[in-house]
Amino acid sequence: DEYVSLFKNVPDDCLAGEASTQYLYDYENVYNNMLKFYGAETDKVKIIAILRNPVERAWSNYSMHRNSGLEPLGFMEAIQPQTIRARMEDDWPVGYDYLGFGDYCQQVLFWKKHFKDIKIYLYEDLDDPEGVVNSLSAFLNVPAFLDMDLNKKFNVSGAPKNRDVPKVLI
Repeated sequence: DEYVSLFKNVPDDCLAGEASTQYLYDYENVYNNMLKFYGAETDKVKIIAILRNPVERAWSNYSMHRNSGLEPLGFMEAIQPQTIRARMEDDWPVGYDYLGFGDYCQQVLFWKKHFKDIKIYLYEDLDDPEGVVNSLSAFLNVPAFLDMDLNKKFNVSGAPKNRDVPKVLI
């Protein structure tokens, strides 16, 4: 009910969507929830994925946790398979599976198998925001977003607040 309420004020003549980095990673659970939510209309869903270099993605995710004080381990210890396995078995949030989030092969194959409308971008494609916006507009069959400020940056990360943090990362 809470999820459905997110879309209650969307006019019938508008497209609505939402996003999460976990959807690609947790594909089986997400797909099962989509079947419950959309039922027979699941085939109308369009999937958009942006894939980042897995090494850069892992480091960025780790750095976010580290900079927020949520990651006590150095990077090399945090990405060890036994560390990740133990954390997942202890019900840590899946965002601590720094390597699994970038294991795109099975994830993408799953989504491509279950959806006919899937658009995949590489992170580097975002260097051409106008091209991505035009491509997305065509994919979604909507007019181009001509008045969008393509230079505005959202969710930009910063340097650690504590100068000693870089010394203890690895």
